[in-house]
Amino acid sequence: MTFPIKDHEIFNNFSRSFFYICYRKIYLCSKYMKRLMKFNLYTHILIALFTCFICFSCKDDEHYTPISLSYIGEGTSPLSDNNTMTISPFNEGEPFHINGGNGIYTINNHTPEKIDYRYDGNVLTIIPISLGDATLSITDRVGNNFILNVTVAYPNTILNVNEIYAIVTGGELTQNQAKEIENSIINRSLVEKRGKYIFTYTNQSLTEGLVSVYPSETSSTALLGIFKQDKRTIDEEGISIHITLTEGSSYDYLLTYRVPDNRTETYPTVYLQQDVTEEYKGLYPNLDRAYRIQTIPGESR
Repeated sequence: MTFPIKDHEIFNNFSRSFFYICYRKIYLCSKYMKRLMKFNLYTHILIALFTCFICFSCKDDEHYTPISLSYIGEGTSPLSDNNTMTISPFNEGEPFHINGGNGIYTINNHTPEKIDYRYDGNVLTIIPISLGDATLSITDRVGNNFILNVTVAYPNTILNVNEIYAIVTGGELTQNQAKEIENSIINRSLVEKRGKYIFTYTNQSLTEGLVSVYPSETSSTALLGIFKQDKRTIDEEGISIHITLTEGSSYDYLLTYRVPDNRTETYPTVYLQQDVTEEYKGLYPNLDRAYRIQTIPGESR
C-alpha cells in the first residue's frame, strides 16, 4: 500500500540536498585555498631569498674596482692624491677617463658657480668658471662613490733663492773697493738666502700679475706688489721682470740661464740677475759693471 509523500517532506529532502551540496563546495574550496596559500607562502619565501641573494651580490663592491680618474690631456696631470686638482681660470678644460665602478655613472656638480663639466660617455672634461674651491661627485648604480675636489686658482711661479753673490768688474778698482762693493750688493739684496718670490699670473698671456716676496726663510709676512714680465727668447737672453712693491720701491731683474761671469751650475739652475751698476757708480767711478745674482734651483709651478 502506497502512502502519499507530503509536501513538507519533499521540501525537507530538497533542503538537505541543497545545503549538502553547498557544504561540499565550500569545504572543497576551503581545502583548495589552504593548499594554494601554502603554495604561495613557499613561493613568496623563495622569491624573497632570491631577491636578497641578488641584492647582496649587486652590492658586493669586491666585484668592482673603486672609481678613479685618469688624465688624458697633454703634459703633467693636474691631479694630486688622485682626487684633488688645481686648474687655472684661463684653462679651457682638463680631460679625464672615468675608471672603475660598474660603468654606469651619475655625475653631480655641487658648485656650478665655480666649475662646469662635460661628459659624453667616454671623456669627462672639467671646465673652470670662477676662482675658488669646488666639488664634483661621481657615483655608480651599486653604491661606489668618488669625490673630486677642485681649486680654481691663478697659475703661479715660485722662485726659491738658493744663493746670492755679486759680480764686480773695473780694471782701476782696488781689491778692497771691489770687496766692499761685493759685500754691499749681497747685504742689500731684497731677498736673503732661502727667501723666495711668488709670481701669480692674473692674465691669460702670463705676463703680469701679483707678487709676494718673502725676504727670508723665516718670514711669515710677505712684501706685496705687482709685476710685469717680457718673455723673450730664453736661450738668447732671458725674461725681464719689473717688480713694484706697494710701499713704492721697484726692482728690475732678468731671469736667465746665463750670467756675465759664465758661471755654470748643476742643471736646471737659473739666475735672477739684477744690474746695480748705477747704484755704485757714483761712489766708485772706476766701476765698470756690477750685478747682484740670485741662484734659483729650478723653476717650480
